[in-house]
Amino acid sequence: MASPGNLCRLTEDLIKRGQQLPTLGIRILILSGEILTPQRRAYLSKAWDAKVISLYGSAETDSLGIECQAELGHHVWADQFFIEVEGWGPVTPGQGPVIGNLIITTLARRAMPLLRYRLGDTVRADWLPCSCGITHPRIEVLGRCDGSIILAEGTALHSDQIKSAVDSSLIPVLGVQGVLQYSEDKEQLVVRLAPSRCLSEEEVHKVEAVISRLSIDFADAVEAGALSKPLIEVVSLTDLYRTPRGKILPLVDRRLSRTASHPTDYTTNYSGGINGR
Repeated sequence: MASPGNLCRLTEDLIKRGQQLPTLGIRILILSGEILTPQRRAYLSKAWDAKVISLYGSAETDSLGIECQAELGHHVWADQFFIEVEGWGPVTPGQGPVIGNLIITTLARRAMPLLRYRLGDTVRADWLPCSCGITHPRIEVLGRCDGSIILAEGTALHSDQIKSAVDSSLIPVLGVQGVLQYSEDKEQLVVRLAPSRCLSEEEVHKVEAVISRLSIDFADAVEAGALSKPLIEVVSLTDLYRTPRGKILPLVDRRLSRTASHPTDYTTNYSGGINGR
């Protein structure tokens, strides 16, 4: 059991050392702590010749649910948790898909219950029949609610936007990270890609094209000269900036460190604070 990012790093390292992973006899990989992208799932499943299962939870709640065999999301245990989606209310039987901030109330805790607790995850939730046969409500985690940075001229950059743009290019990447920095006294977005294989120049240009059209406001700001042209940087998975717990930071703000000698002097965490290293 591990987070997707950490297991991908370990997998890369073992393969470089010549380890034949399928010979280890591991049949199931249980992953938690980060979003399991289709690219990471495919990479890990092929490398280990094992089934990949995603577990959903948090430090505050422990496990909330598990991915079903249909791989259509995580089923939340309705006898343990009462779930709501902000702006839509409780998720009830027959509820169609709604998107918003997940709110959790624990039903089995006595010593320290959580009442209408916002986890900070944006989810797509429903309580419809699933082909796997599980009758509990289902959620798909789309990203963090607070994974955004505001640029000086007012444009908001969201980590989900960057991830969706890279996904749309169909490039096989194991990790994506947006870094905001200064280039010639203008703000610049650097998108760092950790691919599962070598990328061609054409593929890198393809990603650059979709990032340049990240949003109408972003494209207009670049065209007007308010922002520097975005840059695509191909790195190894181990080079992506991380939290102390090893999770990949989706957005890193380096605007406070124009003269910093190392890019990890300041990084933005999910809540928008600054972690000095």
